[in-house]
Amino acid sequence: MQRRAFLAGAVGIAGGLAGCSDVLPGSGDSNDGGDDGPAGAVRGLYEAAFSGDVEEANAYIHSEADLDPLTQSQADSFQAVDARVESVEVVEQSGDTATVQARLSAVPDDSSERQTLPSIRLELRTENGEWKVYDDASADDAPVAPRVQWESSERTDADGSVTAVTFTHAGGDTVPSGTLSVRASGSTASAPNGTDVTAGTTLVVPTEGRGNSMAASTDILLGWSNPDDGSSQILAEHTLTSPTVGTLAERLRLE
Repeated sequence: MQRRAFLAGAVGIAGGLAGCSDVLPGSGDSNDGGDDGPAGAVRGLYEAAFSGDVEEANAYIHSEADLDPLTQSQADSFQAVDARVESVEVVEQSGDTATVQARLSAVPDDSSERQTLPSIRLELRTENGEWKVYDDASADDAPVAPRVQWESSERTDADGSVTAVTFTHAGGDTVPSGTLSVRASGSTASAPNGTDVTAGTTLVVPTEGRGNSMAASTDILLGWSNPDDGSSQILAEHTLTSPTVGTLAERLRLE
């Protein structure tokens, strides 16, 4: 049987999150059940991997698991994107087997903001009285972010200050408007609910809010939130070429 590289999928976060389905996110309270429990083993594996300790991470893998061990190259990729464990939770446990869900986050190499990743479920079994990761139990149909080509631009006033940034759907999946939001300079604005965003639809991001203007080179991030598990991913990014009139408005609009 071919061994499964369950950690290899997680390394894909180093290249960006759009479309990633092997590992995704969210936040939530940790429910370890103690450091010696199955959730503690999963947390220990990922924290060791993210800190670059390959030997310790691989010690959490069952000797009979059909899983490839972590490599140093993968560990280096985790560190490059500052990967973290957000939460771990035992979703099922019976005797010497258990299923644990882990939620991770990272700062992709094309972004300056931390993103949550698709949650991953791992099957664990005991070995010599200790919990070890035995298999990747993630659902094959785990939800992924919509695949869309976005074209961004700026609208300016007579003085050249940016009054709005636009993201136009130029082809790809239909996106429910209520799942879209924009982040910039620590502020977030949401799109109105109830509309399907399809090719030709433009999402307008007003930048005339009260407050200090945003400087040129500020990143405007278009994000998508998974309505099922609360995970989020960046779909597109626009870097301002000129200062804005004001801050990010509280509400986006569709045209």
